[in-house]
Amino acid sequence: MARKHHVASLVKTSQRRSSQPFVGTLQRILSSRAFNAFITVLILLNVVEMGAAVELKSPEWQRNLRLLHYVCTAFFVSEIAAKMYTWGARQYFHENVNKLDTMIVILAVVDTWILPSAAQYEGGALNPLQMIRWLRLLRVMRLFEVNKRLLVVVKGLVASLSSIFWVGVLLTLVIYAFAIFCITTLKHDHAVQGYFEDLSTSMLTLFSMALLTEWGNIVWPVWKSQPWVVPLFVFFVMLTSLGIVNIIIGIIVEQTTEASRWFREHDHEMRMQERIQKVKVLSEVLYKLDLDSTVRLSRHEVLAAITNAEFDRLTRELNLPKGLTAHDLSVLIAGDSSSSLSKEQFIDGMYRLLNNNGTQSAIMTQLLMGKVQDTIHLVHQDLVGRMQVGFEQLQDQIRE
Repeated sequence: MARKHHVASLVKTSQRRSSQPFVGTLQRILSSRAFNAFITVLILLNVVEMGAAVELKSPEWQRNLRLLHYVCTAFFVSEIAAKMYTWGARQYFHENVNKLDTMIVILAVVDTWILPSAAQYEGGALNPLQMIRWLRLLRVMRLFEVNKRLLVVVKGLVASLSSIFWVGVLLTLVIYAFAIFCITTLKHDHAVQGYFEDLSTSMLTLFSMALLTEWGNIVWPVWKSQPWVVPLFVFFVMLTSLGIVNIIIGIIVEQTTEASRWFREHDHEMRMQERIQKVKVLSEVLYKLDLDSTVRLSRHEVLAAITNAEFDRLTRELNLPKGLTAHDLSVLIAGDSSSSLSKEQFIDGMYRLLNNNGTQSAIMTQLLMGKVQDTIHLVHQDLVGRMQVGFEQLQDQIRE
C-alpha cells in the first residue's frame, strides 16, 4: 500500500509538471515510440562501435569510430538530462533501470572524456583506469531498458537461478554416482581410454554425455567391448538430458511467464495512476463551471462542458469512447440526468468506470439491477398508495 501511495505521489508530481506546455511536449516526445526507436538505434550503433574498435586498428577507422562514440555518448547524456528535467530527479531515480542507465552513462562519460586525458597512467599491468574501460561493456545492458521483451527474459533467468541451483545439485549427485560406477567398470577398458581415468574426468565425461556431445564417441566403443553397460548409459541420458535438463527449461519458462505477468501488472498500475490523476484534473475543469457555487454540478452546468476544449482533450487522453459528452458521463456516474453531482461522486464514479475488471463489472451490474429493483418497488408502492386513495375518494363520491 505504501508503494502505491509513493507511485501516486510521483505521478501527481509528473502531472503538475506536465501542465507546463513545454514540459508536456517534451514528455510526449520522450515517451513516443519514435524516440525509443531512435535510442535503440543509437545503442546498437554504440555496441557495433565497441566491437569495431577492437577489430579495426587503422588510424582512419579509429578516428571515425571515436567520433561515433562521442556522438552516442553526447546523445545519451542529453537524454538523461531531458528526462530528469521533464519528470524530476525523484521520479526518474524511482525506477531501478534508470539508476543503472545513469551509472552506465557516467561510465561512458569517464571513458570518453576522462580516460583519454589520463592515458599516461596506463601500462601493461592491470590498473583501475583499464577496469573502468572494460566496464563500458555494460552499455549493452541499455538494450534491456528500451526492449521490455528482452528485460522479461533476463528477469525470468535471474528469478530462476535459485531453483536452477538445486536442480544443478541433483544433477551433480546423479553424475557423481554414475562416475563412481564408470571408474569401477570402464577405467581399464582400452576402447574408452582417457574418458574414465579418475573421478573428475569421469564426471566431466558424463556431463558431456548428458548434453549429448560425447554420446557417439563413447557408446559405440563400449557397445563392442561391454554391451551390458550401454542400457545403463541410455538410462543415464534419459534421466539427465530428458529429465533434469528439461526441468531446468521448465523452471526458466515458468519464471519468465511470471516476470511477464509482473510487467503487465506494473504497467497497468502505472497507467491507472496516471488516469486517476487525469480524472482529478478533469474534475477540476468541470467544477470550474459550477456557477452557483454549490460544489455540485447541475444538469445545465454539465451541458456547458460539452463545448469545453480542455474537457475534450482530457477525455481523449483517458481513452473514453469518441463522442462521449459531459452529460453522458454524468448519466453513467449518477444514473440520472436530472441529478446533481458532487466532485467526490464524479471521481469515485470515474474510477469505477476506468478500473473495471470482470469481477467489478459483475458487481456493478448486480448493483445496478438492485437499484432498478428498488426503484420499481418504490414506484409500485407509490402507485398502490395513489390507487388506494383514488378508490377511497371514488367510494366516497358514490356514497354521496
